[in-house]
Amino acid sequence: HNVGFRVSSESAAIAFDVYNGDVLIASVNQTATGGADNWTTINKTLHLDGGPMNLRIVANGGGWNMDWIEFAQQF
Repeated sequence: HNVGFRVSSESAAIAFDVYNGDVLIASVNQTATGGADNWTTINKTLHLDGGPMNLRIVANGGGWNMDWIEFAQQF
């Protein structure tokens, strides 16, 4: 699945991990976007099996914003 994370940050690095339960499935690192209202979308490809999942996002530091997450299935 392609997953888009819409984020912004004035000066702090954007860093977070995505877990399925206790299993790390992605790490995201992005430089600051230059403003709290200066949004960018970070796209990652994640392997997501069918069925129920317990996805978690764990921030590695603060000072950044996340507006939305979009999941798109790849065929």
